[in-house]
Amino acid sequence: MANLLAVIAAPDRSTQSMLAGEALRQAATRLKHKIDVEIHTAQGVQQPLSASAIADADAVLLIGEAAAQDVRFANSHTLLSSLEAVLADAEGQLKASLSARTASSALRIVGITSCPTGIAHTFMAAEGLSQAAQKLGHSIRVETQGSVGAQDTLTADEIRLADVVIIAADTQVDLSRFVGKRLFSSGTKPAINDGENLVRRAIAEAQPHGASQAASSQTAASTASASSAQSEQRSALTNT
Repeated sequence: MANLLAVIAAPDRSTQSMLAGEALRQAATRLKHKIDVEIHTAQGVQQPLSASAIADADAVLLIGEAAAQDVRFANSHTLLSSLEAVLADAEGQLKASLSARTASSALRIVGITSCPTGIAHTFMAAEGLSQAAQKLGHSIRVETQGSVGAQDTLTADEIRLADVVIIAADTQVDLSRFVGKRLFSSGTKPAINDGENLVRRAIAEAQPHGASQAASSQTAASTASASSAQSEQRSALTNT
């Protein structure tokens, strides 16, 4: 069973929008999928989608030009459709949205760029990453840490949903937000000179951040605990 979402944004066609929403619900039931439908009418938004529903969606069907511009779905697997297409074949539209999702190899990438002066290379690297990822068919959001502070700061949800994290920086970057995420680090020059190659390398070579450190810390803690227990036993024997 897939988790599907649909957004119908045609406020000037409320009746058709309501009919399309019901058609999608019935089609999803026949296909044994779950669907939530948000409908924009002249009276307001009906059954607005929650952030958790958006995060867990397997595919999103966007119906209407306004829906196509909805920034909430920038990192989601989406299919653009129309009221006419849904009313004619709602089941086919749902199948198409899932097929598009299955066929897509797009990844969700987040990144950080930074350089000592926080000016030129920071933003050139961000541009290089963004252009490269988009050319390769991936979605990307890049946070720049420049002389004026962080810009386009990554949200917790964006980090949680990311498949890969790319750090292109010539300065030390706080990586505590990315524990457990697949992370790849480089300087800014690879992002500027050959962003596509850097993105490909990151996808192929990124490793879970913090895993080895966590394992080392756990081992060290276990060793210290065992050593402490042995010391206590020796002390107890000496005092008897």
